[in-house]
Amino acid sequence: MKINKIMAVFAAALLFSGCSGRGSVLDDQSGGSGDPGSPSPSFSSVADPMKVPSGNEGQKIPSLGYIFNADFSAEDGKLIFSPTLTGTGSDTRIGIMVFVDGILQKYSVDNSSENGYMSIFEIKGKSEEKYKLYLDTEVDETRSEHIISYVTMLAPDYVPPEETPRFGFYHRSLHHNSVTAPDGLIPAVSETPNVLKADNAVFTQKQLEFYQLENEDEMSGYTFGFGLLQSDELYETSYKLDPGSNELELKFYAYTTEKAVHDYRITFFKNHEPVKFNGGYEYLDFTLEGNKITECKISIPDVKPGDFIYYIAAPLEANAACNKSEPKMVLSADGTYGGNRDAAQGNSQSSDQSNIQSLSPSNAELKNTVVFDERISVVSSIGDFIYVMRDSELLKINSSGEIVKTLSNVEDVEIHGDKIAVKENHVYDNIEENGVFAMGISKDPYIILSLYDTDFNKLKSVKITENVKGNTYVFDENIIVYTVDLGKELRCCDWDLKNEKVLMKCRGYISFLTLGDGFAAFRMSGDNGRYCGVCTLDGKSETCRKDDISSEIGTSGGTALWCDAHVNVAGGQLPSGEIILWRNGQFETVKPETRVESQDAFLTAENEFFTAPEDGGVLKQYVNGKKAAELPLERTEYVYSVTRAGDKIFANTALGSEYRLRIWELKR
Repeated sequence: MKINKIMAVFAAALLFSGCSGRGSVLDDQSGGSGDPGSPSPSFSSVADPMKVPSGNEGQKIPSLGYIFNADFSAEDGKLIFSPTLTGTGSDTRIGIMVFVDGILQKYSVDNSSENGYMSIFEIKGKSEEKYKLYLDTEVDETRSEHIISYVTMLAPDYVPPEETPRFGFYHRSLHHNSVTAPDGLIPAVSETPNVLKADNAVFTQKQLEFYQLENEDEMSGYTFGFGLLQSDELYETSYKLDPGSNELELKFYAYTTEKAVHDYRITFFKNHEPVKFNGGYEYLDFTLEGNKITECKISIPDVKPGDFIYYIAAPLEANAACNKSEPKMVLSADGTYGGNRDAAQGNSQSSDQSNIQSLSPSNAELKNTVVFDERISVVSSIGDFIYVMRDSELLKINSSGEIVKTLSNVEDVEIHGDKIAVKENHVYDNIEENGVFAMGISKDPYIILSLYDTDFNKLKSVKITENVKGNTYVFDENIIVYTVDLGKELRCCDWDLKNEKVLMKCRGYISFLTLGDGFAAFRMSGDNGRYCGVCTLDGKSETCRKDDISSEIGTSGGTALWCDAHVNVAGGQLPSGEIILWRNGQFETVKPETRVESQDAFLTAENEFFTAPEDGGVLKQYVNGKKAAELPLERTEYVYSVTRAGDKIFANTALGSEYRLRIWELKR
């Protein structure tokens, strides 16, 4: 199967964030601090919000998890959008945009006299804040029923540094939906929007080849794609301006194999401000229709290097999801900002999670125990779901322990944000050559790397054939990291297998590798011992000696964890009793309550991990390196993985020949 570029719509709230306070994205002429702990008391539209101090030191991937609920009402001719923002752990920042009939709305917040298209809300851990957004309410007078859509955006005041102009986790949309406007809505302004209508048509053979849909499997079932391209490369990560030009020529495309028909209205944005395109149009309307494709040329004027461009497609029907494209930086012809934007850093997210609630039996209730007839292993959690490996199957399981989705023939699964990275199993040929019969040998060896969304829709896939030179591959939606030369060299490349870069060369060899937020964590072996190691994606590496190291490496946000290898405790051997953490850019050693716990340590958040003594009987929670609480288990119940989804804790255990999934939930 060839690569299929699918930019799907996601609505997943992930782990550990929080709520309260608010601020604005402002054109800060003073070059403000960008400190998320110092929100501005005012609200304004976004003009050029990214003027922050130069450098990118201390940048943390922001927390993705928070609970978002919203109500709608009408009062004195004003439409009121009332979001409730609930934190579940770490601090984060979100922006909110609201659309009516696909028309972007200006709003003010609470009693503020200022209004704009987006405001930033500071969400702090373990708190809940309610707001009222008063919309000016422009509606499409040609419609008899009005549709409200909303989009949240993660850390919208972040701009990547010039040396790596990618947004990664930032600016992604985590909550987006549409509803029918409430009765009693009296619009302040009724207008006929200036709309360009895009046509859709049956696929041509050339389009099928370009979007790599020739395979019949790709044209059946549920496949869809959205995108905004400049080149003929589906995986481009930035746009470029021609020398002397300030006009950006792009191509919007959308397709689906689903039979249903859906209407959308698109707004294009430059630096979070809506822009007119194609000579003065405000919106692009298109219909997503089964087995048809929409392609439309988009021309955006007055663009300079350092700007970033994206679109938001708002549905013109209720109970449908918005689609937001990945923001891409505009670069000059030589691939730089060209000096037109200050060097930028995002707002650092605090990694302090000391306010994680402890899990004593008094406040953690055992909700469910699901029994399996074979061993399973939790990979990670996304929102209220966990993802579990059972043999070569990846299972999506709800909080009741029910399997809701299955993905077969996969291995080496990692979850990054709301994307699932897997290596797909392939069957080797049995070859007879020169009278010799060899099983499991292929004349055409290959590796398939694939990226899926939370419902197991394939987003990206690359088949590595003649380029099979890596020993170990890990990857997320932006980059592939791998080892070569039997693990002596660490490299990275783009999804098109171009822009290969050597990250580090080893005196020993890397035997185990995983990917964190902005770094690769590994275990390295050499002639003089074994090491924990970290290499950032800009090539800065650091190692820490640990001879008795396990092959398991845990990552969460900007933290990595290495524990001891298992030893024969019953025969009198003891592990070192030391767990190694890499966080805040440095290694540190943590000693659990007993030495045997260092063999089974499970990282569940940047400042939280769990341990389980070898003889079972208890699950221990550590916060900031110190024991915070215990949860009782049966005496001989062995724990072999733990993960967390908000207020829920999931543990894989084994009791005799019985495999269990234990589910606890914090009491509120």
